Amino acid sequence: MKQLIALILCLGIATAVAFSDTPLAPSAVIAGASTYDKQDVTVSGTIKNVQTKNGPRGTMTQYQLCDSQCVNVVEFGSATITEGQTQTVTGRFRASVDRGAMKAQNVIMIMPAGGWHHPH
Repeated sequence: MKQLIALILCLGIATAVAFSDTPLAPSAVIAGASTYDKQDVTVSGTIKNVQTKNGPRGTMTQYQLCDSQCVNVVEFGSATITEGQTQTVTGRFRASVDRGAMKAQNVIMIMPAGGWHHPH
């Protein structure tokens, strides 16, 4: 029984690694939204609709990453991206986000390098 549990855990780890190493298409993430919800994903596509905003936690860049469908990307911190370029990103996928002013479907959130810095 212990060996079976160890095998299942190893397979689970191998599957998680496979997801993080192989970029997914935006349409594949949308098709499997319930599977990828609240998981880290790596997605590759074409950048569209870039908007940069300054907020209380610094700069935030919003854009879409597209193939035949688009996922929304919210990147916190400094982002160097260009409309129409192909980009691969890794972040936390949310099938639905409802945070007051921010309501969206199929969102990949990318936190700043080093995480949030809170003032003391």
